[in-house]
Amino acid sequence: MKVRVSILIWKGNAYIPTMAPYEYGAWIKKDPVIISSPELEKLIPAIEEIITSNLTQQTVLGDDVEKRIDPILHATKARSWYKLAETGASYLIDWTDNQITVNMTLPGKKNKFQFDKDKIKQFPSDTSLRDILSVILDDLHSRPEALTP
Repeated sequence: MKVRVSILIWKGNAYIPTMAPYEYGAWIKKDPVIISSPELEKLIPAIEEIITSNLTQQTVLGDDVEKRIDPILHATKARSWYKLAETGASYLIDWTDNQITVNMTLPGKKNKFQFDKDKIKQFPSDTSLRDILSVILDDLHSRPEALTP
């Protein structure tokens, strides 16, 4: 079993889209997008809801991708991903049978999100969501620009 959760923090909000496997092996963001405060007690139920939704997603086919409106751009009302990357922070959490991996973006990269290979965190597969989110929130506190409305 594999589940992926994407979290974008931008202008003081956490945007958590539904994720579905794409026919070519990647993952794609879909509606609905849950908007939450980036606080531990608010994020836990939001992410639990998205995980439940992600487990039921069917594989997305190439034709469906071309027709869709990007759910993150729609939810944030941002004009582009470049705008989001200027002051946002992005995180990916991947659950597999053997481990949980968290990827975090580099701060201060303009015009695109770039994951920092030095900040990859790996956890045993039985690590609680609370512990995983605590690591993300610790990183987020070093990124005040993402928390500013």
